[in-house]
Amino acid sequence: MSSGHRVGPLKQQNKSHKTGKHRSKGAIETSVKGRVGVKSLARKGRRELARHDKRNQLNQLRRTKREALLTEKRGRGFCDAPPHAVLVVPLDSRIDGNAIVEKLCRTDPEASVSVRRPHVATTIVPRLKRRFSFLHCPPGNLYALLDAGKIADSILFVLHADCCQLSSYAETCLSCLVSQGVPACAFAVQGLADVPLKRRSKARKAVESLVAQRFPKEKLMNIDTEAEAANLLRSVSDKKVQHVGFRDQRPALLAEDVQFVPSEDNEGATGCLQVSGYVRARSFDANRLVHLVGFGDYQLSHIDLVPDPCTDSRWQKLQRQHRSRGNSVCSDTIMEMETTDLGDEEQTRTLQTADADSREPLIAERERGSDDDDEWDEEQTWPTEEEIAMAQAEGLKKKKRNVPRGTSTYQAAWIMGSDDEVGVGDDDDDDDDDDDGDDDQVAPGN
Repeated sequence: MSSGHRVGPLKQQNKSHKTGKHRSKGAIETSVKGRVGVKSLARKGRRELARHDKRNQLNQLRRTKREALLTEKRGRGFCDAPPHAVLVVPLDSRIDGNAIVEKLCRTDPEASVSVRRPHVATTIVPRLKRRFSFLHCPPGNLYALLDAGKIADSILFVLHADCCQLSSYAETCLSCLVSQGVPACAFAVQGLADVPLKRRSKARKAVESLVAQRFPKEKLMNIDTEAEAANLLRSVSDKKVQHVGFRDQRPALLAEDVQFVPSEDNEGATGCLQVSGYVRARSFDANRLVHLVGFGDYQLSHIDLVPDPCTDSRWQKLQRQHRSRGNSVCSDTIMEMETTDLGDEEQTRTLQTADADSREPLIAERERGSDDDDEWDEEQTWPTEEEIAMAQAEGLKKKKRNVPRGTSTYQAAWIMGSDDEVGVGDDDDDDDDDDDGDDDQVAPGN
């Protein structure tokens, strides 16, 4: 006869979980039997995701942000975008900025196109699939350096190997550029190969300490040979983009070619200034005013699309491949230019013409009003000499006020009351009245 298994006397008995005075989650789910409250149905967006759903959502957000950053980084100097503008700033008088620009232009031996103008050199680097515009300002011109820093995508600061301390002008340039806003920066040292081998490490640490005072996270690179210059150029092109407010809100154009066409009406006294260059950040509007540095504000006549001066067959092939894939990493202006293919012919296409009715006038607001109806009559003006003398005389007058005895001048200024002048004997009369009142007081009887 078979029998089942019997539990022995030594079987482990685990304690049940004590939920306290409230019910457990399992007990609540059993009691509600799947019913959902009205308030829970009314809530929107409060649904909690499962663990794998949360992980998937974080991965999607991370992937989207990373793709946006890479797209923005690749858009500088790539295909239809303007060339990557690099401002070369020597921080030592022994460094020649033109020599640095020449060395950077020779980094890729396959570079076939190089457009050189005063203080600007634009070249194509096939190895990096980028276009670069190297800017160099004349030494000692701080305002030109700041104007070039407004449109530069990256700023390259070059120091000398024997530099133990920056000069006052170098400190001023560095402070002004940092205060204005630096999108991306890189630091390079020149002349380190000429330093003896025993002192080379010490000289490099001295220069690194100067850089770490303002930019502790930046890495110092060499620029003595062409191979080191190529590595430096690759590092500059891969720098993280730092957004500057005024650069993202306003369009900018670096003049590549300037021509003045005199008008026939005034015998050449006036005319039209034709400025060509790459449009950066936002797109221009022909109905808005433009500011020429050092000259003032002017009106636009029209905006034309001209052939790109810095291009070749390989670069045009790369552009066609990029457009065929449907990729777009350019600004609004470049997107508009993408739809137009000028081809190999030297032709110009007008994109926008200024409207005489909607264009912004060049006359200031104060000059618009007529003599009969002047809107500036009620504006605050500078006081006359008579008004200044009258105000000073009023301030010198001393006004007496009735204040309690023992009050200081500072305390009296805070007491709210009449500002009318009172006689000198008013306080004495009050005191006499008080004294008389004291004499007339009678002690209460028992």
